[in-house]
Amino acid sequence: MDPVLAESSWSAFWSAPWAWAVLLLLVGLAIAILEVFVPSGGVLGFLAVCSALAAIVVGFMDGRPWFGFTILTTALIGLPVTVIMALKWWPRTPMGQRMLLGTPSDED
Repeated sequence: MDPVLAESSWSAFWSAPWAWAVLLLLVGLAIAILEVFVPSGGVLGFLAVCSALAAIVVGFMDGRPWFGFTILTTALIGLPVTVIMALKWWPRTPMGQRMLLGTPSDED
């Protein structure tokens, strides 16, 4: 395969709005998971919401309305589901076990 042709197809891939929309949405979901595990004072949550909003905007800029609505639906369902799953997993982590109180025993 010609290296020039490979380079142009790779650059064409990253110039496509749909690729950026998917990437921004995945980054937003990853940052939302980090928000649960890393104490940031809400900065990571703000960045996750900004990334999801940017993914929605870029998804609609693709020129295909169905793709924008797909990104919108995925963000509206994916962000809360991701945060809820991370919150359910958090008590099993060492930091979560230190921060949460155990159940009271019979002696208490």
